[in-house]
Amino acid sequence: MIRKLDNIWIGMAIGILGAFIGFFLYAIIWSQINYSSVRSFVEDVFLASDLFKDKIITISVLFDVLLFWLCLRVDFLELGKGIIAVLLLSVPLIIYFY
Repeated sequence: MIRKLDNIWIGMAIGILGAFIGFFLYAIIWSQINYSSVRSFVEDVFLASDLFKDKIITISVLFDVLLFWLCLRVDFLELGKGIIAVLLLSVPLIIYFY
């Protein structure tokens, strides 16, 4: 039953979800350190400033590296391929904002 999750498309969905989770984890940590809100981080730091977008996206996608490692540990190779696909597709986006 659990082996049905070992699918490249599910891996891509998990990779996209992982990038969003990484973004919001980073936003929460940044907000706690700077005594601010997550909304302020999103509006003032991410959306309003072009200076930090590439760095924030890079840190957000790093959460997918952890997910990929976990897929390798439990031998879900197809799921890992989907996560790697999201990582590779995020590189042009990071370069664009650089």
